[in-house]
Amino acid sequence: MHIQWGWIKQRPHFLALELATKFKVSIFTLSSFKSKPTENLCENNNIDFHTLKKFPFSKNKFINKINKIFIQIQIKKIMKMCDTIWVTHPLLYYYIKDSIPKNFKVFYDCMDDALEFSDVKNNTSFLRHIQDQEKSLLDRVDCVFFSSKVLSEVVKKRYMNRTLNYRVINNALEPSSLIKCSVPKLITEKVLDNKKNFILGYFGTLSEWFDFELINELLNENSDLCIMLLGPNDCIIPNHPRVIHLGSVEHKFLYSITQLFDALIMPFKINDLIKSVDPVKLYEYIAFERPVIACRYEETEKFLPHIHLYSNLNELQKIIIKIKLNKNEELNDKKDFINSNSWQKRADEISEILLDENKLQE
Repeated sequence: MHIQWGWIKQRPHFLALELATKFKVSIFTLSSFKSKPTENLCENNNIDFHTLKKFPFSKNKFINKINKIFIQIQIKKIMKMCDTIWVTHPLLYYYIKDSIPKNFKVFYDCMDDALEFSDVKNNTSFLRHIQDQEKSLLDRVDCVFFSSKVLSEVVKKRYMNRTLNYRVINNALEPSSLIKCSVPKLITEKVLDNKKNFILGYFGTLSEWFDFELINELLNENSDLCIMLLGPNDCIIPNHPRVIHLGSVEHKFLYSITQLFDALIMPFKINDLIKSVDPVKLYEYIAFERPVIACRYEETEKFLPHIHLYSNLNELQKIIIKIKLNKNEELNDKKDFINSNSWQKRADEISEILLDENKLQE
């Protein structure tokens, strides 16, 4: 898994938990010797964790080769306990591909376009390395699971000479997270300090794709708005009195916290990375029974009529005015949406494929 278990829950975490109800799951993550160890806490006893240590500066070709040898040594014994390999990122495949027995099944869960992140695009040799590993992985896999239709089309076009067995398995939500619990005091205080404002809420990673420019324009033109951000950040958050970063919280608190907001928003920049993303947060936003606002692109249009979509600042402002006039608006009955878009449903579909030899040969 290319995301640490202690990070905010994302697709790999949810699928691992659900698949562990049917299979024994061993999770491998990479961690630099310089990094602080993360807590691998899990309520499911059918999951065990293994942290594979590597040397820092692995973008250096020489160090990366050393890391490969070192990781192969670490993984050799543990590999004997497995018969199926689940890869969540092409970089991981580089370290383990020479250690995978020929009779093992290999699956690639492609949740994002790995070549479209800025740290990859801005480093030609690193981009080439990831692309080579993805090619090699696609040559070996029994099946690829794509998180979105657009992503499947992008990857198929990139490697057009390859015959690919694949399925589109969209993201989902966790119905058990729809429970009320006590909101952390600090967050309650922040909300009370801004109760005179119309509060837009966001939860998730704050990174290069977050459209802070649009949000600043929106806030500057509307003095009665503020936005509260929940989640870790790997980018600079602009200093604005009505942009309030509440930090990261446990996933179990999200439902109760969002009930304090007037609406939930997903303000992303529409680039090639985002165009192929099936946003996990929109599934959760919809289930959390608040008005939902998101940027318009192909993969968000399938969420209509449960959400409001905008293409520019003017459309966004009109949507907010509409919500203000009817704060208790119910866009649609969400029970069917929740029941048909759970992580359990996704894992059931994946499990059928994992166990069915005929489906693997399609």
